[in-house]
Amino acid sequence: MFLRLPTRFKLKDHLEAKHTKGGPKCQICIEENQSSPSFANGFRLKVHLARFHGGEWPHKCPVCGKGFDSTQKINDHLRVNHSQEQLVDSLQCEICGMQFVSSVRLLSHRRRDHENDKGFECGQCGKYLCTRGKLNVHVKTRHNGENLHECYFCSKGFRSKKAYFAHLRKHTNE
Repeated sequence: MFLRLPTRFKLKDHLEAKHTKGGPKCQICIEENQSSPSFANGFRLKVHLARFHGGEWPHKCPVCGKGFDSTQKINDHLRVNHSQEQLVDSLQCEICGMQFVSSVRLLSHRRRDHENDKGFECGQCGKYLCTRGKLNVHVKTRHNGENLHECYFCSKGFRSKKAYFAHLRKHTNE
């Protein structure tokens, strides 16, 4: 018997939640004698805690406070449920008055500039990056020598999108 899921993202979530071994576990589920799946990372555990145990969501609407588990969902919520005027007012930092174009950038600003959260530290060089994804890209390109972008025409590899697109212009005469 196979489980059919509508999107590859739902499949990824399912695989991470049900089939990942050795990741973080929910202590609340364990204490309540429920089976606790291993999660792929702390973010997935945080979403589980918010969804099932009243924990704090990773992304909060700056207008109404509703929580979401992804930037896509909060951006959809903002677009559908709140007017442009509400967004302009709510996307201003209440501490320093800076304006932001998205709630994610406002939250990042608060953490970095007002809560002294430096982000994710590279274990090899000590540099701090604002997201785990940017840290992963940094390690791959700066320390492992991986090229993240490959030219369709000549197969040459590039570490940055900027260099890749500059190279592509040579092939397309732009």
